[in-house]
Amino acid sequence: MKKIKKGDYGYRNHFKRKQLFIIALLALFIIAQLVGRSFTDNDSVKKILTVMAIVTVLPAANLASPLIAIFKYHTPEQAFHEAYMPYEEKFEVLYDLVLTTPEDVIPSDVTVVHPTGIYVYYIRSTGFLNSSSSSRTSMALMNSIRVEKFCSSTGAS
Repeated sequence: MKKIKKGDYGYRNHFKRKQLFIIALLALFIIAQLVGRSFTDNDSVKKILTVMAIVTVLPAANLASPLIAIFKYHTPEQAFHEAYMPYEEKFEVLYDLVLTTPEDVIPSDVTVVHPTGIYVYYIRSTGFLNSSSSSRTSMALMNSIRVEKFCSSTGAS
């Protein structure tokens, strides 16, 4: 089975399944630690198991927060992916990204890195977001992308 990375088609659904599995596993550990308290009479062991359960909640909550942010967004159908596949030879095409700012969660079904700009497309929105858009979402997106870092990481000048 091919490993799905960020930017690959199907990443959102893969990410959700992986995060749900890990969170469920941590929830089982938390429940086991709390149930384990009832099987001992030693107060010190009860306190240690309680602290272990509380400490296990912290990584579970850290894993759950991005899952909650993207839970309502799904990977588009395969036909959508096939429509954009010819452009992968010409430009960098990224699928299934979710960009976050302090104010917004910006889903991107397709992100195309083109010489004239970065174009973000989400099926359920009004269309492409680019530098000519004036919505708050597109402005937040443009402010979060640092052109100088992008150019230096790709070797462009």
